[in-house]
Amino acid sequence: MYQGWAQRFDESAERTIADATPAACYAHSNDRSFSAAIFAQILTPRFGDGVDLVIGGGRKEILTATEKIGLSIASALSLRGYAFYVSIQSITGNERRVVALFDNGEFDVSYATERAIHILSRNPKGYFLMVEWDMHPDNLKAGLDHVIEMDNTIRKIAQSANKETLLLFTADHSFDIRFRGGKRGVPLSLEEAEKHGPQAAMQDVRMEDGHTGEQVLVAAQGPGSERVRGFILNTDLFHIMMAAYGWGK
Repeated sequence: MYQGWAQRFDESAERTIADATPAACYAHSNDRSFSAAIFAQILTPRFGDGVDLVIGGGRKEILTATEKIGLSIASALSLRGYAFYVSIQSITGNERRVVALFDNGEFDVSYATERAIHILSRNPKGYFLMVEWDMHPDNLKAGLDHVIEMDNTIRKIAQSANKETLLLFTADHSFDIRFRGGKRGVPLSLEEAEKHGPQAAMQDVRMEDGHTGEQVLVAAQGPGSERVRGFILNTDLFHIMMAAYGWGK
């Protein structure tokens, strides 16, 4: 199976491709802070040839952590057949296996996703691609800008995907940001929100620095998308994806 993902990296939040959601797609660990041991599992897959494509942030942290355990990831990735890049522009789409690590998250998620699909879709057996983009509004304006970027990316993918491709869009959690007012044609006071930071309560915007427990949206297109309706469990998504491969019910 081909698989890959792109993740936004925010230096202030210390999010890397070896953390949380992306790492769960290729590694097992009882502590999310073990970035060296987690990233090294790309090189020692438990099943088959492992993951084929990784795009995201955390280059400095991962290089530092892997050096401490005596692992040179550049040479190790080369031996495993990966092209190792440090810029999004380096990905041509002609590669078979790619690891691209960036120092920060200011890369084009639409371009990264398009390149990933181009590479992975050459597998006649299909592929799995997980794309994560940071829309935490702890930096309010940047977080909302990221929502627009992700929305545009989803629109492009949905318009170009063939009818045999299942697309799922969801979130791993909600975040406490509330718009409490405002007037038509008058910009919201986002700059004021950023100045005051988390737990700010302005006239128009309220936000707190933390995850919340509301239900999150799940939207779908393609084979099995009719099963995405009403209230469902997050674990139901696994079975919907497996059924799209013909591996479940």
